[in-house]
Amino acid sequence: MTGAADGRRPKNALAGAGFIINEPNLTKVPNSRRSSHDDDIIAFHHVEGERQGQPPLQFAAIAVYDDPAGDLSGYRVFTMDMSLNRSAGPGEKRSDPMQHADRRDIFVVAASAGGVTALQTLCKGLPGNLNASIFIVQHIGPASRSMLPAILNRVSALPVSSPHEGDEIRPGHVYVAPPDRHMLVKRGHMLVRRGPKENRTRPAADPLFRSAAVAYGPRVTGMVLTGTLDDGTAGLLAVKRCGGVAVVEDPGDAAWPDMPRHAMQKVNVDYCLPLDTLPALVARLSCEPAGPRVSIPQEVELEAHIAEQEMIAMIEENAGNSVSGKPSMLTCPDCGGALMEVQDGPLLRFRCHVGHAYSPATLVEAQGEAFEQALWMALRTHNERIKLFSRMMESAETQGKPHTAAKWAEAMNEAQGHVDLLRTILTKHSPPDGEASLPD
Repeated sequence: MTGAADGRRPKNALAGAGFIINEPNLTKVPNSRRSSHDDDIIAFHHVEGERQGQPPLQFAAIAVYDDPAGDLSGYRVFTMDMSLNRSAGPGEKRSDPMQHADRRDIFVVAASAGGVTALQTLCKGLPGNLNASIFIVQHIGPASRSMLPAILNRVSALPVSSPHEGDEIRPGHVYVAPPDRHMLVKRGHMLVRRGPKENRTRPAADPLFRSAAVAYGPRVTGMVLTGTLDDGTAGLLAVKRCGGVAVVEDPGDAAWPDMPRHAMQKVNVDYCLPLDTLPALVARLSCEPAGPRVSIPQEVELEAHIAEQEMIAMIEENAGNSVSGKPSMLTCPDCGGALMEVQDGPLLRFRCHVGHAYSPATLVEAQGEAFEQALWMALRTHNERIKLFSRMMESAETQGKPHTAAKWAEAMNEAQGHVDLLRTILTKHSPPDGEASLPD
């Protein structure tokens, strides 16, 4: 991404960044959106041209407007190198230290409840000469300071760290997603983005798995360990669709079996093993040749761009090339937007137009929380109504109006009945902690 001088028109802004513009192809996409990074309204321009001395590219110029009148304050230039499937800046040339590998040397790992102990066991068993890169998502609260890299460094023969935006991928390293950020894999480097939450969490496993599958295809091994609900299932399916290997911890061995069990139900996994055998499996797979390359499904690639917050994904959505789905008549618990049903092979998922994504289990959980919140609000309202009706009854009695007082007493008794019913529902409707929200 490069900045352009304020006040430039799209053609000049791109030319100033070193591009030769085919002006007839400069078109404005009509739907303006709000950027997740800026509060300003942005308008997208889809451009096809070429950078001086380099092959043709597709890219987008983004006009940023500072006020409702639409006075132009400047442009930002984003580029998408479709041949490498990665973001590129003008004049940037990024090497991939792993570009010549033909082994299964990319491992993406998902864990949630019980994950710290499981990840310690995994990392402790990895050999110090492992010629592969490990990427870990452990669910963590957004305001927490993650101590997981330090914890794993105490037991791991490999260095463990949380990456920053653009960090180069190194073999023999373990990377842990930082709090409140999606960790994403690109060719030779990583992205750390505050993209839309998936399965109500950030970092989430599905965006990591999906991005690695798009970038490295059959070189990727996805691993789903202990945890509740089903984050990682859609990502593991993407790994398989792109030619990779799917591994789950044996649910009977997992501290919390939901995540590996859900993955096994929807994905044709290659290995289901106890936790203490997984380090040896990683070492063995890392020495095996990768399978044949397969065509990356368009919808998997587009969803990977959504997690990256790439402008090209929004442009594709405006152009009608969004993830296939149909209206669900449901609303997004996070933003209130319309949810689309996405049929991903055996998986039914939901995604709103700004990118929030849900499995059925996480959507049911989110709706349950919203339902409970609504019940508590109703309970509070009826308690206040009882107080109000009681005061009005007393006032009517003081004024010698027995018929009016009787009506207020009747309303008070009705509200008390509603309170009793709401308390009963609140006591019974929530499942015990740790239980899955959906039946098998």
